[in-house]
Amino acid sequence: YKPMISDEERAARRAQRAESRRKKRRARRMRQLRRLVPCGLLAVLCVGLVTVGAQLIEKPRPEVGKAGRPFQPAAAASDDVAASYTRAVSDTDTVQLGEDFPSRCAVLIDLDDRTVLAEKNADTLIDPASMTKVMTAYIIFEELEAGNLTLDTLVPISDFAAQISRNQASYPTAVPLPYGGSLTVDTLLRLILIPSASASCVAMAEYISGTEAAFVQRMNATAQRLGMTAQYQNCHGAHVHYLTARSQAILVREFIRRFPQILDYTSATSVTFNGTTYPNTNQLLPGLAFEYEGADGFKTGTINAAGYCLSATAKRDGRRIISVVMHSDNNTTRHTDSTALLDYGFARLAADAPYTDTAFHWSWQAVEELDALGAELHPSGEQFRPDQAVTRAEFTAMLYSALAADGQLPPLPGPEESTRPAETAPPEDTAGEPEQPAPAAPARSRRSGSRRRKRPAQS
Repeated sequence: YKPMISDEERAARRAQRAESRRKKRRARRMRQLRRLVPCGLLAVLCVGLVTVGAQLIEKPRPEVGKAGRPFQPAAAASDDVAASYTRAVSDTDTVQLGEDFPSRCAVLIDLDDRTVLAEKNADTLIDPASMTKVMTAYIIFEELEAGNLTLDTLVPISDFAAQISRNQASYPTAVPLPYGGSLTVDTLLRLILIPSASASCVAMAEYISGTEAAFVQRMNATAQRLGMTAQYQNCHGAHVHYLTARSQAILVREFIRRFPQILDYTSATSVTFNGTTYPNTNQLLPGLAFEYEGADGFKTGTINAAGYCLSATAKRDGRRIISVVMHSDNNTTRHTDSTALLDYGFARLAADAPYTDTAFHWSWQAVEELDALGAELHPSGEQFRPDQAVTRAEFTAMLYSALAADGQLPPLPGPEESTRPAETAPPEDTAGEPEQPAPAAPARSRRSGSRRRKRPAQS
């Protein structure tokens, strides 16, 4: 005689058996991890030690940036290292702008990710006009960093600088400077970067290097160090000389990266000097004619030989991009072209943004299991991108932090144990078992019932 079992009881027993099988599989995976991780950690440690030892023995070689990861600095500019910055190199994902793009030369880069998003004739030498002043301001900031100047340092105005400050035809923009007077570095920086005063550049060049010619030599040396293609012949850009759009983007990126205080100047919409208010020539700034959300710099350039030029930068959702357009036909075109580039850049960054959670992704189960174990998926502070491969170091860090959270890390050998010959037999739980391959990520399991509550992305 068999008692009748209701459908509810039968379903409950089936669910209990399924839960029991899941627990057994989870326990089996944890046992496998406990056996494999110590060996994996030891192997990674050995490889790291061998690599470091080889680097110490071999003669150091200069770094060469990967083509797919441009803008990787080989050394900080403030270091006394005779190494140049890796040039910005386009990759297969770079959009090549066609002839229907109005400006003759253009480039768009992601400052944080160092990628070139779009370009047109980016390596063509062309007159930058007053965008030259970015290099002049960069050297001024180097002098401030070195302690040779302060923002309150009084700079004497030579008769030559005072004279050309009134010559609008040959040295635009004309902002008259006082004969025999002195102005602070802060005031001259604002006149250089906001209304684009050429004579203010000459005054700073004479004060720093003695003559404008000596200052121009330093400009070219700095350009070479940064990996730029430039042929500077003056410090203000009112007269013709040449550089590439890519080089201008390199300079702007390095300026923001090394001296973020520059944005306090380039984001100002106007400056008042001697009772006259001068507007910023970059009209992408808030409240100006071509206002663009997130724009906070950088610099315009305009002379007959160069047309209308504009290097600009904007930041949204924590991501910053830089655009450069050169030789536009008019002021409107250089701003509308810059707006088009920035719109494309932010749209592409949004499409390539890291996952804020793992919902509906093929790896969500494995990722959530690691998260539940306390794994720090990216201890370096970056967001986890489950659609991209992880490095061996990241994978090791995930396993290490998971075992640490579970209290399963093997003890480190003491000095006596590390010198003792390895004569012991393998552990009993691994003897006779086939070798298991190292998993690329914890195994995924099929889950029944409701999914685990989403956790916020770890940063």
